[in-house]
Amino acid sequence: MAKAGKKLTRSMWNRLIKEYSPVLRLFFGIDPKQLLIAKKPTQPPPSNPSVAPVPSSEAWKGRILKAYKPRRGELCRKRITHASQALKNQFGTARDEPPRPRYIEKVLRECTEDFPKFRGLKQRPK
Repeated sequence: MAKAGKKLTRSMWNRLIKEYSPVLRLFFGIDPKQLLIAKKPTQPPPSNPSVAPVPSSEAWKGRILKAYKPRRGELCRKRITHASQALKNQFGTARDEPPRPRYIEKVLRECTEDFPKFRGLKQRPK
């Protein structure tokens, strides 16, 4: 038998039933085949035709820039992290997952001049 505290798995249960099948049949009059646990049937994941395919990166880039233009004055006053978070909240729909804030930051740095990459002072040669 299984040790106390150890979880009895499906395969262990089936092995025990097969091992004690003569005893079950003789003393209890139980058919051991009824006690065996069948493997769970594997079902393919449900396909949902209402979900649209994920837009390509070029499509996202266009959507991000289109959403940025009307709010440019407001977003320029923020740091790029907060601006990308504000734009991300604008894209949340049931059909597609919004882009990650880091991707929005990347697009804003590449396509606008409002958020330049800050580079520190160069170190003196030793």
